[in-house]
Amino acid sequence: MNRRDLCLTSIGATVSLLALKAAATGSTPESQAKTPKHDHEGHHHAHEGAKDDGHEKLASLAAQAVTKGAICADHCIDMLAQGEKDMAECLEHVTDLVAVAEALGKLAANRSQQLPLGAKLTTAVAAECAKACDKHRRHMKPCQDCYDACKELEKACQSFTL
Repeated sequence: MNRRDLCLTSIGATVSLLALKAAATGSTPESQAKTPKHDHEGHHHAHEGAKDDGHEKLASLAAQAVTKGAICADHCIDMLAQGEKDMAECLEHVTDLVAVAEALGKLAANRSQQLPLGAKLTTAVAAECAKACDKHRRHMKPCQDCYDACKELEKACQSFTL
């Protein structure tokens, strides 16, 4: 999978999820034009001012891992193009990391009941990715950044695992 395919797949998945959410909630442009506005003044939501129980931090760390992982994947592809065959293993692990971190971020943001399973999987994938990055991180900044993001995410996931 090349960089373009990876980006298009991520964008496509995100757009699909947003479309599904809009359809499920009835918040399409057509429905908004037909539905009268609901006045939310005076409503109090449980989440306003509530202490974060770690879900927001986990979602943020997952997003950071996706970003750092995508940069690392791009670096791996460039190095592979230059003949550095040992970067293939790194690319495999970082591709897995990006996939699970993106899913984990959504689970954490939604406070999903499946978060413990996602955190368990992400812990394992982040550990493997960090192990692969460790071989190159001392002389390649994208690998160091990805390693750091993996370790932070791995640590944060441990408090959410089963």
